[in-house]
Amino acid sequence: MAVLSLAALVPAAAARSPDPVWQGAERLALRCSLAPLPGADRLALETALCRRAAALAARGAPLPVAALAPGDPALLADGTVALLVQAAVQPADTLVPGAAGRVLLLVLRPWRRGAPPPALFGPPPRAVALPAAAAAPLDAATLAGPGGPAAHALDALLAEALPWRRPPPATRPPATRPPATDPPLREPRE
Repeated sequence: MAVLSLAALVPAAAARSPDPVWQGAERLALRCSLAPLPGADRLALETALCRRAAALAARGAPLPVAALAPGDPALLADGTVALLVQAAVQPADTLVPGAAGRVLLLVLRPWRRGAPPPALFGPPPRAVALPAAAAAPLDAATLAGPGGPAAHALDALLAEALPWRRPPPATRPPATRPPATDPPLREPRE
């Protein structure tokens, strides 16, 4: 029986990323932060969001993936790439004047202690419409359930940020020379 080591998989995933933050990565840790939200249990919402993001990131991952609690020292461990997920709930009219309801704003950034700075730009932020009840408190199932508003947006962010989720670069066919042709005939001069 052939055994494929984790170390053999990681270089292949890292090789698809020019970002040095992924070179030699041994584990992926997610840390989520939700901006204060009146009437909501912020820690419970952050935990639910992070668990959902970790479950999505783990699909096809060639390295261990874990959601971390605030202050977990594993975030700083050698070989750990941290994905920082920042979220905020805002009134929709802060983005589109006159719009009703609320939106969830999501930003994801990779970080690694001691690594050179990552690319200047990561995946673009996502804005997700939340259920219409503007005054209703947000709960973990609504925010981060499998069919919740954040799941699709998180999955799209992760597909852009994680080397193993990106499609391999397209290969171009080799350049070929056009077939040789006879030079065009010149009209005789008069």
